Amino acid sequence: MNGRKNMELDDFKNTGFKDDENRLAEDSGLCITDLYKRVEESFRKQMRTKRYFIIVLLMLSVMYLVLSGRLDDNEGLKLIAAGFVAGAIYLFFRYKPLPDNFYFLPLREFVDASAMRLKYFALIDWLIVIPILAILGTGGGLQVVETLSKYTDRIWLVILIWILFYLGLCIFGFFAGRRDWMQEHSGLLRYLERFRESL
Repeated sequence: MNGRKNMELDDFKNTGFKDDENRLAEDSGLCITDLYKRVEESFRKQMRTKRYFIIVLLMLSVMYLVLSGRLDDNEGLKLIAAGFVAGAIYLFFRYKPLPDNFYFLPLREFVDASAMRLKYFALIDWLIVIPILAILGTGGGLQVVETLSKYTDRIWLVILIWILFYLGLCIFGFFAGRRDWMQEHSGLLRYLERFRESL
């Protein structure tokens, strides 16, 4: 598949791509070939990271399902396992392989599509991730309440503490993830922005 894509990309270069590359190189010092290579490498890293996290999430879901089968009050554990499975499904579709014709898009469309793919959180991500986090938070809260109810009757206080803790954990995770994401992709995003300005 990679050989076919590279061969088709070479054919594309021979039918006008090279002229655009020379024009951009002369006008702004930008190189389309370099852009394609950097985008392809970035997406390849995304796919490797996606596979790693999917495996981890599925392993965690199996672990929690096994634990839920050994305990009587296991609704919380089942919800946690369901949340992990939902997260794995989300990652699978969020970072699916690029179609072969992606590299044959007009340059402006290619730049816009690449920048969108590198965006840390789009609206659709929020619409999917928030329910998943709600499932995980509910499952974790049920387990915390079930465990601590044996030692205290202040259930509402336990629930409040859990909600505040979980919200803090989610906020911390968001900004920590954003920092790591920007460290990895900010250079390419700036490069894409330079291309957008040159078109």
